[in-house]
Parts: sequence; structure tokens; C-alpha cells
Amino acid sequence: MNLIDASIEMTKGRLKKIGENPDPRRLRSNRLGYEIELKQFYEVQEAWRQGKPLSMGVGGTLAKAMGLQRVDYPLLVGSFPQEVPKYFQTVRNMGWPEHICEFVTLGLAAATVGDAPPLSLLLAEKEECTVATYAQMALTEHFNVPLFAIDDPLDYNEESIKYVADQLGEFIEFAERNVPGIKYDQDRHLELLEWSRIGFSYIRREWELRKLVPLPMTVWDSFQMPMMPDASAEGVKYLRTRVEEIEERAAKGVDQEEKLRVLWIWVAPFYANFLGLMDSKGVAIPHAVSGGTGWQNGRRGAIGDEKEFGRKLSPLEEEARMQMSWSWRSRGRMWEDEILFACQDLKCEAIIYFQFTGCKLTSHPARMVADRAEKELGVPTFIISGRSMDPTSLPAPEFESRLTEFLDMVMAQKGRG
Repeated sequence: MNLIDASIEMTKGRLKKIGENPDPRRLRSNRLGYEIELKQFYEVQEAWRQGKPLSMGVGGTLAKAMGLQRVDYPLLVGSFPQEVPKYFQTVRNMGWPEHICEFVTLGLAAATVGDAPPLSLLLAEKEECTVATYAQMALTEHFNVPLFAIDDPLDYNEESIKYVADQLGEFIEFAERNVPGIKYDQDRHLELLEWSRIGFSYIRREWELRKLVPLPMTVWDSFQMPMMPDASAEGVKYLRTRVEEIEERAAKGVDQEEKLRVLWIWVAPFYANFLGLMDSKGVAIPHAVSGGTGWQNGRRGAIGDEKEFGRKLSPLEEEARMQMSWSWRSRGRMWEDEILFACQDLKCEAIIYFQFTGCKLTSHPARMVADRAEKELGVPTFIISGRSMDPTSLPAPEFESRLTEFLDMVMAQKGRG
């Protein structure tokens, strides 16, 4: 199954459905997001057909500035649950560990069987997620292409960012020497970073809107905070239109009862209808915490921010900052602090911590987060373990039953049953 062609058809289907039968409760601006997504899939398809250089692991703005087409295997496989059993079997056949992050291993499997486009170059980070690091190395061997490894310090600070930025400069020189068609354009890079800076200003504006009670959007629109979809005028237009639409809804008033506000942690069992369940019970999800939450709420500097280190960063330092500032750095302290801050800032009354067993970075701190949330905020946490794309690990009926039990208990305690 060609996952790029399938992604194009799937996205076209979503746009057709929105055009013919729009859901009045969902954000109209979703159409713009899907149009950008469709354009990106077409760009990958064309690069694949023409044999242009494709890569994974390189930041989006830097990749464009180098003439690289970026591919993200984990996101591709997550959209096609019907293919998951085949990819799990490939993992077993290859002798790879199957109980680690399936986003990484199944993406690796899709590439191995030819369902995803081949890569021309890989950038591997020697950092906290060793699963991703070794997957990049395995892909390098499979495609027999150049690999450049970057040593990422575990602590996030200005010195670490300078250290990584220097390595990115070496990576550019390495790529230009080893892959035909690659040439770094700093002026183009600066242009892309400026679009990203504007985009992040809208993302942070949306964070402020997520503090409103009731939440002026459905759980389907709030579950994932939008990241910069594309460093371009179109990407900024989408984020601006989305924020303005949410502001318009907030000004008109939201005609729905909000019985409970819940902070979700990380991913979810995507095979279950948990969002429909939350919606039916009047539960709002102002945010689902991810590694990029700190950029979104302004606690860490995003592209263009000059306050964090008291100066303007160079283009490669900007790339290094985004590469370095994921929340699970600093030995988990950033992750815990980010969750507690988001919970308090968004006025959440409970936490649902999906303990994604394949993720060794986010699964282990669950109990520490729960203990701190109870002690420091008086907020209860529901920890439930499972996998995102393997329903045998946590059957949907069991997950939904246990989730319902927790939500009913909290609402009863607050007299909102």
C-alpha cells in the first residue's frame, strides 16, 4: 500500500465531506488545514516520482532551506490502522523489538516493505529517545544512504543550543558533499523562520483562548494544539483564520454546558471513540500535553523569541532551540513542570494520563506527575496504560468503561453528575 497516495485520497475525502456535509460544531478553518496537508502530500509524491532528495529527522524550515523534501513515517502509519497488523508482523519478522514505540517501529516497517518513500539522507539525534536514534540508523542501513549524527545534550540551555547549532552547520556541509541537489540557502531559511515566528504568535494567542470557560471549541478541535503546518503565507493564514474563528465563537457565547475540564497527557488509544465519549458527557479537553507544549504556551522560546536568552538567535540556533526544547529533556523535570503548569493555567480539574507503554520517556513519570498534581494542585489523575495502535493491549470497551468510571466519580465529587 503506497501510504502517500493513500494519504492524498484520504485527505481529499475529508475535504469532500466538509464541502458536502459540514459539521456546524467543528471549526470551519479545518478545511484550510487539510488543504495544506494535501499540498504537502502532493509535494512528497512528486519528489518521490522525480527522485529528488527526501529526508527524515531534519527540521521543517531547515529542510526546505536545503532543498530537502521532508517525510515523517510515524505520522503516515498512524493514519491507517488497517495496515497496523501487517506492519507489526514485519517488525516481528525482522527481529525488531515490538513493545517499544509503535510510531517509530511501524514507520520503520512501512519503509522496509516499500509502502513509504525511500530516503536520501538521515539526521539522527543521539538524545533522550534512543528508539528514534536507532531507527534512523536502521533506515540508513536499509536504504544505504548517508547518515549524520548529532549529539544532543540532555539539559536545555543556551550553551547546549550553541553546541547543537554548530553541529547543524557541519550537517549542512556534510549533506551538500554527499547528496546531489542539496544546497543551503540562508536567505530562504530566514524567510521561512519569519513565517514560523508569525505562526507561533497565533499559536500562543490560541492558548489564551483555551483558558476560557466554557471552551469555545469541541473536543475534536481542541485535543491537538495546532503546530506550524507550513512555514508559508498559507500556513500563517490557516493559524490566523483559526484563531479569529475561535475568538468569534467566544464573543458570541458557547451554547453548551461544560461539566468538567480535563487535561490529557500525551497520545491516546486512537482506535477507541474516547473523544465522542468525552463530548457526550460534557467534558472539555483544553489541551493534550505534548513535547511542544512549552512553545505553545510561551514558557519556552519558540522561533523568533528574543526574551529567552536576551538576544536574537542565528538561523541555526533557532533550529537547534526547536530541536532541543522538547518537554522531556532535563531528565524529566521539564515534562512534569509543563504538565502542572498547563493544568493550573487552563483551569483543569482532572488529569487523564495515557501511559503509552511504548514510550519510555513519558510512561515512567506518570505516578510522579499524579502525586505532584494531587499534592500541589489538589487535582486527581487517572493513569491508564496501553498502546495507541494496538487494541489488544487495551480493548476499546475496557478503556471507555474505565474512563467513564473515572469521569463519573470526579463529577459526582463536584456535584455535577
